[in-house]
Amino acid sequence: MLKVPEASLEILYHEREYERAAKQFSEWLAPRLISLQKELGVPKLPPARIVLASELDGLTRQLVPVKETDGVLIRCNFTARDFDRVEAGALTVHTILNRLCNGRATYDPNHWLLDGFSEWWVETNDISERLLESAFVVRDGFPDSGTLARWGAFGDRHGERLSNSFSLSGVVCLEKVAGRKAVVDLVRAHFVRTAHTDIRESFYQWTHSPQRIFKTHTQVEFEDFLKRWEASLAPYSEKQKRLFGAPQGSFSVAADKVSAKLRVASNSAPIKTWTFLHTKLAPGQSGIDEFKLKQEVRTWTPGASSDELTLSKEYSHGDLVWLGLEVDYEGTTYPLRIVAERREVKP
Repeated sequence: MLKVPEASLEILYHEREYERAAKQFSEWLAPRLISLQKELGVPKLPPARIVLASELDGLTRQLVPVKETDGVLIRCNFTARDFDRVEAGALTVHTILNRLCNGRATYDPNHWLLDGFSEWWVETNDISERLLESAFVVRDGFPDSGTLARWGAFGDRHGERLSNSFSLSGVVCLEKVAGRKAVVDLVRAHFVRTAHTDIRESFYQWTHSPQRIFKTHTQVEFEDFLKRWEASLAPYSEKQKRLFGAPQGSFSVAADKVSAKLRVASNSAPIKTWTFLHTKLAPGQSGIDEFKLKQEVRTWTPGASSDELTLSKEYSHGDLVWLGLEVDYEGTTYPLRIVAERREVKP
């Protein structure tokens, strides 16, 4: 085990051969946690424990449920060649902030800020890929404030990677509009507080609307900021169209079969594979568990303009299903979710 007390960080690596990788990750993450604690003005951060999970690929991170008093526990493979330390670090910051306010940081109207700030705090590389992904998210229109306030549904529709990239682009824009101090002050106002678990919290939310807090700490109206955010992504619009080929996905649902179809406007789009994601939803289920989604992966034929996949007898009449379609492109780190829907299986 490697400990960095001043960062409230522990990294468990099991075998001595993994010590170097653990040290490299801690040397990257610890300074970010130390500066987070100082800039937020908290006496000490909740303890963060990162556990090596060699069976995972480098792009997968698992947040392990623990008591709030036990801090943060994350499983990831920091020894993998494709290890994404930025996303692992962002998840750590994300969960720390949620612990600081008794789990209220994931309140939907503020969740975009939580995700975006967590990415922004640790993201030190060139973010051009993230901005292209953000432009891809808004290719059919920029979300309004009501859509952002339903961040859980937004995340199900676009997937974790695209949602994180889009929220990051928002915080990057906010820093340019209002300054770094305003970003930190806004995050402190929302997430560094003792949130209640009874009716007092409802009263707090009623008297401290996200829009009001936003204006107080940034001196910008939220609706005006959304216009600036949208404008900041406009320069990337044409490039994302050329790169991703304007993909379109659709589904056909019947009692005996479920089909997914992918079409692209340009047959030169550098697609490697595409994946049909699907799962049955329980009655009243709101969100989805990304780790429990069934995946049907198809290799894309170079030069093709469409492809289709059909599953027979997978679901029954009356089932409520969630369906998604992702495309993996040459030169991108993560696949892009292009469509997701909830459908009822009918005769």
